[in-house]
Amino acid sequence: MVAAIVVLVMLASLAAAITRMSWSQQITAADDLQSARALQVARAGAEWGMFQALKGSWQGANCNGKQQTLSNPSGVAADMKVTVTCYSKPSAYKEGAVDDSSSVQQDVPLWVYRLEAVACNGTTPNCTDADSSVNAVTYVERAVQVVVTDTDAGM
Repeated sequence: MVAAIVVLVMLASLAAAITRMSWSQQITAADDLQSARALQVARAGAEWGMFQALKGSWQGANCNGKQQTLSNPSGVAADMKVTVTCYSKPSAYKEGAVDDSSSVQQDVPLWVYRLEAVACNGTTPNCTDADSSVNAVTYVERAVQVVVTDTDAGM
């Protein structure tokens, strides 16, 4: 009788351990998938920011300090959002433009843009550490930084 109880306790402990490992493995797999989605959303946000800086409304000095949060209301990454921030700095740089009459290189304005795209699945309007969901097991955040230059900058 005592041996049967010991065997039952051991089998119950084994079943609990297997259940716990299975649960942990499922959570890890879901986190991996969410991380991959967040990275893709951050990359898409960086591409959107590059377009805005090079051809859109953030050209030149219009970029510095601009921030916009984009969300995807439907689709594969419906719970994700990305906050894109742009910083710009002009510099005079000899880009290689040559005046035909004097054969002298001319200063061409060069704009340097630094874009930061942070994607997350939090509950606040943008991806910040003030979000209460940061402490949740399912919270994911990925960031991408891009530096691009433009000699046109809408001029």
